[in-house]
Amino acid sequence: GHEASLMEVDGQDAQSATEKVATDATGQTQSGDHQQQRKPNYKLKFTLEGHEKAIASVKFSNCGKYLASASADKTVMLW
Repeated sequence: GHEASLMEVDGQDAQSATEKVATDATGQTQSGDHQQQRKPNYKLKFTLEGHEKAIASVKFSNCGKYLASASADKTVMLW
């Protein structure tokens, strides 16, 4: 099956990091009117296994305690 990985960025969980820095798919940081190249600074923290097909979406709960993932296998999992 497919698995989801949670990353830790600069000692923060992925949710906190994404709230601080908006990065596009090329790894460029969006900052006002200009873009600058940033090297990723993260390490694998957890691997969540369970979906049978590709993961289409992930979302943290408002409290930050839970993570929901939706897959092409038509399942939603709460972690």
